[in-house]
Amino acid sequence: MEIYVANSGKESGPFTAEQVASMHGAGLVNATDSVWHADLPEWVPVHQFLNIRPPVPAEAVIPGNADLENRLQDQRESGPIRKRTMSQVMVWMVVSLGFYGIYLIAAYSPEVAKITGRRKLEFHVVLLLSILTCGLFGMIYHCVLAYKIWNHSINIELIGRDPKLAHKVWYWNLVVFVLFISSAGMALPVSIFGSAWSVWLLQQELNLYADRERRSGTLS
Repeated sequence: MEIYVANSGKESGPFTAEQVASMHGAGLVNATDSVWHADLPEWVPVHQFLNIRPPVPAEAVIPGNADLENRLQDQRESGPIRKRTMSQVMVWMVVSLGFYGIYLIAAYSPEVAKITGRRKLEFHVVLLLSILTCGLFGMIYHCVLAYKIWNHSINIELIGRDPKLAHKVWYWNLVVFVLFISSAGMALPVSIFGSAWSVWLLQQELNLYADRERRSGTLS
């Protein structure tokens, strides 16, 4: 079956159904683009052709649901997903003795909310609670964010996703917590490395969305 894809009046193809699905997963084809093949009487949206959930329209407003309206507004107003390298994360985690991780978890909160469309904790709230609890809240919230993004990546079949992201982040945070408590802080270097690695695991997933947003202008 020869399938053609159209975006903004520009047509490309032919492709196979598998290629269209792969391009959508890589962010090269948007859910709102159109596809056509010989068995179709007219062009149809990609999301209809792939039988996936259509994206939420930017102008969608549900009367009486103020919470959802606010979250949609947050998505439209939030900045782009920031891409960070492994060296950036690791070096700054070591130099700051792990405090950079607290900052990153707070920074991830609005980014994950933008991707998933779920409710977020404000940056300053996450930062303050993490500092007041000596990082414990940040570790727990880090695991929550990892689960949210992991679940979302599975739902949209994101290409390149880590299928065990949530489990890995939970594992490394648990290791860091047990090491730090059992050794009364003596295992600080190991704890910092473990924290840096768990933060990097989540950052890798966010980098996929940053690339997707940059290529196609959408996170769907």
